[in-house]
Amino acid sequence: MINDEKYMLRAIDIAKKSSEEIPVGVVIVKDNQIISESYNSQHQDKKITSHAEIKALLLAEQKMDDKNIYSCTVYTTCEPCTMCAGALIYAKVGRIVYGATMGDIDPENKRIRVTIESLVENKINPPIINQYMHQECIDSLYKRIS
Repeated sequence: MINDEKYMLRAIDIAKKSSEEIPVGVVIVKDNQIISESYNSQHQDKKITSHAEIKALLLAEQKMDDKNIYSCTVYTTCEPCTMCAGALIYAKVGRIVYGATMGDIDPENKRIRVTIESLVENKINPPIINQYMHQECIDSLYKRIS
């Protein structure tokens, strides 16, 4: 049995390590064990690709023989951006659980908003559980970005 709440709470905790404008935390789990975890660090790393999801996927790849992580669940405190959604889809993760939405962090739509659901339409892709622990994830975002 998967304990979604436990892993999302861990992702929220990981997000606190981020000094970024949008403090996102990610945990990747396989067989009820954390394989990798990370947080946004683009400014700190001086790399535009240092998003939490990308970094967590790279760490998971290093730990696993199969680079297509079919049986893993990815927990992220915020809906993945277009770049991260694409990476999660191409990594063939087994399941994605996210909290806050892009609309929560950008209600005026100033950022590119392509939802992960729109990227996976009409394809064989992972189940997506959206807005899980929604308010807790929003609270963790707004403690930093407000």
